[in-house]
Amino acid sequence: MTVADILDNLQHPKIVDALLLSPVFRSKLPAGTQLVLKPNHPVIGRPGLDPAALRGEKFTWAVVNERRDVKNPAPISGAFVNTEITDSDFDALDDAVPKGEFKSYIEDGSIYFNVDGKKVGPQDPLFLVFNAALEGGAMASATGMKIIVSNGPRWVVANVDPATGLTISPSYGKRADGSVIAEGRPTTTMYGALVSYAFETVINLDAKASLEAAKAAAAKK
Repeated sequence: MTVADILDNLQHPKIVDALLLSPVFRSKLPAGTQLVLKPNHPVIGRPGLDPAALRGEKFTWAVVNERRDVKNPAPISGAFVNTEITDSDFDALDDAVPKGEFKSYIEDGSIYFNVDGKKVGPQDPLFLVFNAALEGGAMASATGMKIIVSNGPRWVVANVDPATGLTISPSYGKRADGSVIAEGRPTTTMYGALVSYAFETVINLDAKASLEAAKAAAAKK
């Protein structure tokens, strides 16, 4: 069994806890790193953002980096889960995003979306998934993290690139009935994605710290 097999099939929080805390996986991370999966964890904004802007916001699930020398453990990957989002909703999002039709605007104080020339507002069934993706993008911008938006078995990742702005991935995972979303589409679970992004973030943070330490040492010579 490979690491990919494990990530593709993580289905229960307790299994994720065991995975994140296991010596085998921790040995692949920087020394002293401990990652913990936590429910309903507060969202922490990127440096420079007013903490009040995110007060009360919580991830449904977050992987938190609890290094021994960290006074305020921070989430390094997070997901928002809304079980009311259906496969039809995700299908519509998958169809709209590649066409560049995921566009939002404000009208009379409410958010609306333009989808293939059709106006989608708060009263439309598709509004739920489009608004969830947009909020995921807002959180990605506020936290500097990739944010997962999920209904449980199926998920997308929202990210904000300084050059291109909001990006929303195709949906991954599986349909509610357990079938594949599309031929060749990754079936990694939401929990597997949380673990994968957490590992990626920790390793990148460690690499950045090592680079900064090397630069500081070189400057002293």
